[in-house]
Amino acid sequence: MLLCNANWPKKPYCSNKIGFIRIRIFNKALDYLYIQPNPIGLIFRLVFDVDRQGASIDWADRNLPAPNWSACNPKNGHAHLGYELEVPVSGIKSIKFAKDIENSYIAALDADPGYSGILCQNPFHKNWRIMEWRKEPYSLNELSEYVRIKNSKPKEIGIGRNVTLFNTVRKWSYREIKQYWKRDFHEWQSRVISEALEVNQKFEIPLPFMEVKSTARSIARWSWKRITEEDFSKIQSARRAIKPKVKQEITKLREQGMSIREIALSLSISPISVNRYV
Repeated sequence: MLLCNANWPKKPYCSNKIGFIRIRIFNKALDYLYIQPNPIGLIFRLVFDVDRQGASIDWADRNLPAPNWSACNPKNGHAHLGYELEVPVSGIKSIKFAKDIENSYIAALDADPGYSGILCQNPFHKNWRIMEWRKEPYSLNELSEYVRIKNSKPKEIGIGRNVTLFNTVRKWSYREIKQYWKRDFHEWQSRVISEALEVNQKFEIPLPFMEVKSTARSIARWSWKRITEEDFSKIQSARRAIKPKVKQEITKLREQGMSIREIALSLSISPISVNRYV
C-alpha cells in the first residue's frame, strides 16, 4: 500500500541524521532513514512519535484506531505511527480541525508533543521494522470519533509567521552557533535551514519552502559574520566588567527605597536582571 501511494512529496526533505536535511526526488529519498511525510501546506497523513517500547502496538491498549503503518526502531522499540487520510487537508478551517485531532491523539497516545512532523522514520526503509495495520485511509471525522477533541488556540497566519520565524530562529542561532565555530559555514547554514523548517512546520499554515530557506540563509550569513568566537569572548569580558558596577548601582538605589520595577526602569534593564543582584 505504501509504495503505491502517490501522495508523498515529489521532492521531499530527507536525512540520515536529524538536523541535516537534504532535498531529493522521491525515488532517491527512499534511500534515506528519514523522509518528509507531507508537502508544505497539505496534510496527507498524521504521524505520531511514540518514544517507548512497544510503541507499534500501544494504540490498541489505549482503545485507539489502528494506524495504517508503523515504522519501529528495532533497537529500542520506539516508533512513528502513520494515519493516512482519504482526502488531503488544506484550507485554514480543515487544517485547524486536523491539528485539533492531532493534538488529541498526541495526548491519547502519550506521543512526543515536541515532534514537529517535518521528518518521519521512512516507512519504505529496511532499517526500520515496518508494519501495515490497515489499508483503508481515514476521514478526519472517523479519527475524531475515538478521542475528545482538544481545541487549539488560533495560530499565526500571514505576515506574523515571517516575523515569528525570523525572531525564533535568530535568537536560537545566537546560542547554537557556538557549536559550529570550528566547523564549515555550509554545515552551519544547513543546520539553520533545518531549524527554520522545524519552526515553520509548527505553524497552522506553513510558509512556502523558498521563503523559509531565504530567511534561514540570511540568518546563517549574518550570524556567521557577526557572532564569532573572538567577538563572543569580548562581549563576555565586557559583561564581567560591567557586573560589579551594575550591582553597586542597584544596591545604592535599593537603599534609597526604590522598588525593583523602578530600578529596572531607571537603569534600562529588566526586573529579572535587577533580581539577580538584590
